[in-house]
Parts: sequence; C-alpha cells; structure tokens
Amino acid sequence: MELKGTNILVTGASGFLGGRIVEILCRNDCRVRALVRNTSNANRLRLLPVQLTVGELSDPPSLRKALEGCGAMIHCAGKVTDWGSRDEFYRANVQGTKNLMEACLASGVTRAVVLSSLTVLGIPRREEHFDESSSYDPNPRSYYPESKIAAEKIALASRAKGLSVVIVRPAGIWGPGDPVFFPRLRALAERGWLCRVGGGGNKLGMSYVDNVAEGAMCAIEAENPGPVYHIVDQKSVTSATLMARIAEIAGWKMRSFGLPYWVLYGAASLLEAGYRLLRVSASPALTRYGLRLFACDGRYSCQKARSELGYTGRVNFDEGLRRLAGWIGTIG
Repeated sequence: MELKGTNILVTGASGFLGGRIVEILCRNDCRVRALVRNTSNANRLRLLPVQLTVGELSDPPSLRKALEGCGAMIHCAGKVTDWGSRDEFYRANVQGTKNLMEACLASGVTRAVVLSSLTVLGIPRREEHFDESSSYDPNPRSYYPESKIAAEKIALASRAKGLSVVIVRPAGIWGPGDPVFFPRLRALAERGWLCRVGGGGNKLGMSYVDNVAEGAMCAIEAENPGPVYHIVDQKSVTSATLMARIAEIAGWKMRSFGLPYWVLYGAASLLEAGYRLLRVSASPALTRYGLRLFACDGRYSCQKARSELGYTGRVNFDEGLRRLAGWIGTIG
C-alpha cells in the first residue's frame, strides 16, 4: 500500500508510541488523522499537519466516524502498564480492539496494523528463543499480556472477514518520552533502590521507539504482509548494562551490588499489597510484572520482518542512548 495519498488513522496518537508514529508519518508526507480523547493532551499533535478527531475505543460510532475515508489504520491505543484491575485491561485492550476491528470492517479500511507485545509469548527467566511461529504463553500471570493475547486473537479473526490485519510485536519500547520504563527506574533511583537483578547477565529484547514506528510503517506499505511480525533492536543488551548506561546519562547513583530475584520479588509483592490496601491508584516503583520483565532472558528473531517487510531497525543502542540523554537534559 502506498503511504502517500492514503488517509491513515492512528489511535493512541497523543501517547508515547502513537505520537512518534504520527510525527514520522508526517515527515514522510502522509495524510494522518489522529484519534484523541476529550481528555487527551494534544498540544504535540497541534504542531503537526494532522487532522484531529475525537473518539473513544469504547464508543463504536466515534470510531466509525474517525475511520471515514481512511484506507489504513495503526492501533496504538490501550492500557499499557502493569498496574490496574483485570476489568480495566479487558475494556481497554480487548473490547477496545473488538470495537475498532468492527469499525474498520464497516468503514472499508484496507489495512489495519495492530501494535501488540512480545510478552504474549511469555517472560522466561532462562534463555529461550522465539519467532513468529512460537505459541502464546499458556499462563500469562499478569493482566496486560493476558489482555494482549485476547486482543491479538480478535484482530487476527478479522483477516477471515477480509481485513488485512498485521500484528506488530515490539519488545520493551524505550526512548525519549517513555512514560513507563524510564520513570520506574528514576523512582527506584530516587529511593536508593537501583541495583542489578541478580548478576544482571540476562539479555533483554528492546525496541527503540523509532524502530517500532518504522516497523509499523513497513507493515502498512507491504504489498501482501503476513499476520504477525516481531520488531526488536539489532543488538540485545544485558539488564545490568542497560541499567548502568541509563543511570550514567541520567546522573543516578546505582548500587554496586545486585539483589537476588526472589528477594526483589518478595519486596514487590509487599509493595503491591500495601498499595492495594491503601487503594493507591498510582503504580508502585517496583512490581512483580516489572521485575519479571527486567529479569527476562528472551531471544527474539525479527528476521521475518527484515525479509518480508524491509524492516532495518536504523537506530542502534548507542544512538538511542544519545537521543535519550538529550531528552533527559530537557526534563531535568
């Protein structure tokens, strides 16, 4: 599909990933329509040549209106965190995706790119290799991956109804503007809790935000794409290296020692219990799911995206850190 001249709706356009996708689409002279909520901060989008349309994933008529005249859609909206009730995740990620797929079918959209997560395949503690043929995690243990598995199944079912759906699965998304990973590390550093998880030798699959945006654009442009693609950075890094490098550019003090996984997991369990008892809506600085992610040792192939979509992953780890450092300098 030709990007230029095609009306493309981006959901979650005011968010971290969605906003960056919008910026890159505009830089490539695409005609972009950004779905935002009444409560969204759209100041960043108003600086771009985009059409803003107000809608909610829970409001099917607003979705059909937003999709009028669109040939393609990139779905980034949803609940992307590790804190909240199962109902919140279900409504945002599962029912929201169902409403959007039905709206795409009703509006004659040709291509729908749905951003998912590699956590649908599991979060292994010991080295494990995955590609697009790998099975879903049979026991997700957290509401976020559970909801993303259900959302993927709903989206992929639409292929049988004539909608060209492409699932794009990034690993941990990072980069300037990150609203989850970076703030968590900063919160730990401010409390003096920043240290390695065990030896820190586990390798993390990471996806720089611009590389994910590139993958989404490749999925739109592909002539006859498959149903699922993994988008990961060229180089995987150990959790100890990632933490130390970010701490260095942010000016944080990092403890010289590591704590065993089981000790940190117990501390996260106690923190979560305390937050729930006190009914604190904000997420704890340390959660069991977040810890599992940082102790993950998954190896993810994106060869299929390279060969079939032309994905390159242009931003390497060092360049990503340089850009992150520049952003940190603007936020203090």
